[in-house]
Amino acid sequence: CFFTALILFVYYPSTRADDFLGEVSMGTTIIAAKYEHGVVFAADSRTSISNYASNRHASKINILFDDSANGGDSACICRAGSAADTQHYVEILKEDLHWRLHRRNIVGRNAKANVTVKSCARLMRMLLLESSTDVSCNLICAGYDSASGEGVLYSILQSGAIFDMSGEGVITSGSGSAFVQGFIDDNYRSDMTEAECVEFLTRAVQLSMDRDGHSGGNARVYVVDQKGCRAVEPEDNVQSQSINGSPITKRLPNFADSFHIQSKHGLK
Repeated sequence: CFFTALILFVYYPSTRADDFLGEVSMGTTIIAAKYEHGVVFAADSRTSISNYASNRHASKINILFDDSANGGDSACICRAGSAADTQHYVEILKEDLHWRLHRRNIVGRNAKANVTVKSCARLMRMLLLESSTDVSCNLICAGYDSASGEGVLYSILQSGAIFDMSGEGVITSGSGSAFVQGFIDDNYRSDMTEAECVEFLTRAVQLSMDRDGHSGGNARVYVVDQKGCRAVEPEDNVQSQSINGSPITKRLPNFADSFHIQSKHGLK
C-alpha cells in the first residue's frame, strides 16, 4: 500500500494534497457593460482550489465607494484571479478611498480631494506596481462619472497596466470570458436600457457557466448609476424572455433542485 501511494503521489500530481490545500482561485467570468445611464456588472459566484469548488456563493463584485448623495461618482470593482490577492488589494483601496472622502467632508469639496472612478483605477494601479510579490489578478474598475453623466470602464491587469475601455462599452475577463466573447460582440448595444443590460449580462454569465469548468454558482449583478451602487436580483429584472430568439434560463439548476425533484418523485 505504501509503494502504491508513493507511485500515485509521484506520477499522478492530481492526487496530491496540494490540490486541496493550495491557493483559493477565482477562475471566473466577470463582465461590465455601459448602458444609457450607467454601468452594469455581472459575475459568477464560484471559487475553487485547483479542481475543488471551495465556495459556490462567493461575491466577486465589491462596492468601492458611493458618493451619489453628494452628487459625485460611484464605483464598483470586479475581481478575477487569486482570492487572497484581490481581496487584500481591494480592502486597501477601500480604506484609502474612505479616508479621502472623510477628508473632503472636513475640508470641503475641491479638485484635489474629490474621488472619481478614474482616481480609483489609478490608485489600484499604484498598489499593484508597488507590490513586492507576484500578484495574480485581473480587475475591472467601473462606475458612474458625474462629470460626463455616463458610465466609465477601466481594465486593470496584474502587471499594473490600465486601459480605458469606455469607448468599447463592455469588458469581460476571467477563464470564462473566451466562451462568451462572440455572444457579447454580437449582442451588445450601447443604447441598452438598464433592464436590457441586466438581461444581457445575466445571459452571458449563464452561457459561460454552461461551458467553463471554473465558472459556476449563480449570476450576481450590480448596477451603478446616478442613484449610486446597488445589487440587483436578475430574476426580478429580466423583462423579456429571450435575446434574439434565444430563451433565457431564469436560474441554473443546482444540487438542491435535483434533490428536491428526486424526493418529489420518490427516486433514490
